[in-house]
Amino acid sequence: MSPNLLIWQVACRATKGGGEMSKIAVLLAVFALVGMLAALAAPPACAAEYHNVAGLEPWPPESNYMSLAGCLRWMTFREQGVWLSMGEAKRIVNEQLQQG
Repeated sequence: MSPNLLIWQVACRATKGGGEMSKIAVLLAVFALVGMLAALAAPPACAAEYHNVAGLEPWPPESNYMSLAGCLRWMTFREQGVWLSMGEAKRIVNEQLQQG
């Protein structure tokens, strides 16, 4: 039996009885469903999905005088809505520079 079907059955049984216990059961079913949907969310991007900043000059006016790692962090935030740590950004930039 799939987890979604089980949650739906629990929610249906809980609403038939009424009362405080049924409200709690429905709430738990909703939280379980939201948790399963969160598990299906997109995984974090791998290194191949980051902008390649190896060809850029560090500290240019075009990048608001940012370092390569800072520029990568900003570009990633604008595109994915997630801030890379400075250490992670430096590691990715070093990998990109080594690859050419």
